[in-house]
Amino acid sequence: LCSLLTSLGTLLYTDSSLKVTIIKCIIHYLWVNVVVVGCGIFFDWFNPNNFVQLISMLALIAVVFLLVSAITWRKAFKMAQLLNDRLKDYQNQSETD
Repeated sequence: LCSLLTSLGTLLYTDSSLKVTIIKCIIHYLWVNVVVVGCGIFFDWFNPNNFVQLISMLALIAVVFLLVSAITWRKAFKMAQLLNDRLKDYQNQSETD
């Protein structure tokens, strides 16, 4: 249930400007926090009255979110570079024909 609800946040990501994408990323991060902490309270994964557990959960969410985002953005950047290189090669080949 938690995984399903957090993955719904990826529906936010559509082609848009960098500024809008950053705002969507922040909204997604907040959504993930609400879902994971909400599920944590609902399924008794931790005690919400224990401040250390709550802060630890929020810190772990932040670390995982940052790692996954960094990996995803890096992969997308590499793919964009590859596509741009291939497009340049295609355009250069078209000019020589």
